[in-house]
Amino acid sequence: MHTVILPLLLVELYIIPHRFPSRKKGILGLTLFSGLYMAWVFWIHHVSGVWVYPILGFLSPLGRGIFLAAASLTMVPLYFLGEKLNTLLWGQLKKKKNK
Repeated sequence: MHTVILPLLLVELYIIPHRFPSRKKGILGLTLFSGLYMAWVFWIHHVSGVWVYPILGFLSPLGRGIFLAAASLTMVPLYFLGEKLNTLLWGQLKKKKNK
């Protein structure tokens, strides 16, 4: 289900140039999003007793931590890949100047 979006993302990459924030701000935003998402996953389990990803129910607490850390860390190379593909397709975009 999560990969269904890939063709749409590739079309968007081709038709819309994106301006990325500085790497520091981009990774910070990604980290905040990842942390909030993980908190939401744990909140759903706390309230309902059901894991949104069933594999989490089979893992020990340490295994869960390793699994979620690995899942979160895979977002960083994907962010860099998106940045690189955007640059290859559209070139280096100039940043807007603040007035």
